[in-house]
Amino acid sequence: MYTIGVHYRQQSKRQDKLTERSKAMTDYNKMFSDLASLKMMEKELKAEIEAKESEIKELMDRTCVTELVGTEHKATYKEVVSNRFDSKAFKADGYEELYKAYQKPSTAMRFTFA
Repeated sequence: MYTIGVHYRQQSKRQDKLTERSKAMTDYNKMFSDLASLKMMEKELKAEIEAKESEIKELMDRTCVTELVGTEHKATYKEVVSNRFDSKAFKADGYEELYKAYQKPSTAMRFTFA
């Protein structure tokens, strides 16, 4: 009688795990569906934002201004110069070993969703 009870409890635990796994699959499929919908909205919003920014930039170009100030917001559109290190040229000039000596590894987490 004791062995039957133990066997039944093991089956019950297995069934509970299967039920839990099935529920988790349903939960993450819902999460995936929600995320896919949000990504679609993001794509549409990005297109709208880019269109509005282009409209403002065109206005600024036409009127030859680098700054527009409204009652609540301000927009600037001007050339910005930045200096970047040309690692390819540095290595090509024979400093590859020096370049490697100053490299340091970095680790990051990457999330992909398709």
